[in-house]
Amino acid sequence: MARDDSRNCLLEAAGQVFAEKGYRTATVREICDLAKMNVASVNYYFGGKEQLYIEAVKHADQPLHGQTFTPEWSVDTPPEEKLQTFIRMFLQRTIGHRAESWRRQLMMREILAPSGACKELVESHFRQRFGLLLSIVDELLPEPVSEAKRHQVAFSVLGQCLHYHVAGTIVELLVGREELTQHYSIEQLTDHILQMTLAGIRVIAAEPEKNARLDETHARATEE
Repeated sequence: MARDDSRNCLLEAAGQVFAEKGYRTATVREICDLAKMNVASVNYYFGGKEQLYIEAVKHADQPLHGQTFTPEWSVDTPPEEKLQTFIRMFLQRTIGHRAESWRRQLMMREILAPSGACKELVESHFRQRFGLLLSIVDELLPEPVSEAKRHQVAFSVLGQCLHYHVAGTIVELLVGREELTQHYSIEQLTDHILQMTLAGIRVIAAEPEKNARLDETHARATEE
């Protein structure tokens, strides 16, 4: 087996085992048994269990089925259209491709209970996407709106998207399979989240000075 193939085989096996059992409970032997490889291969390719876990988490977030997260927009693309594209792509990565459930499960483990992999994952994957989203938000909000408020708007977008990933089972139990199937497709959720976000942005943009005063008030209260 070629080096890249062996390394990828270990990552796939590790991702599945870590997703099911978590970092502490999973064993190197279990991973290697699933990959049908020698236990020593973990040290050879990754230097140990910890680095294997870090690489497995990063591998779980790799583009699926040819997906990329680098949209190409022309200089005259409206920011509303950019936001729509961003939301759609984010939803595709989080709730699309149901067959790859271990990827979502492993990423959720890392988000809800961050390990040593979290900081590296933020720097290598999440920061670029967050920066892309912020650049869109910047186009939609006037200059007086604070950086903190812009961050909050961006996190609101991400939170709306992640809700259907984190609480997908709860959503189905609350609304039923029929409604879920008919009204919660990626395109329908994209349009809904876009509408909610743009409505909120219009409110913030209409009163930038008021929001600035509120931010200052909260900041002073925190300092006191």
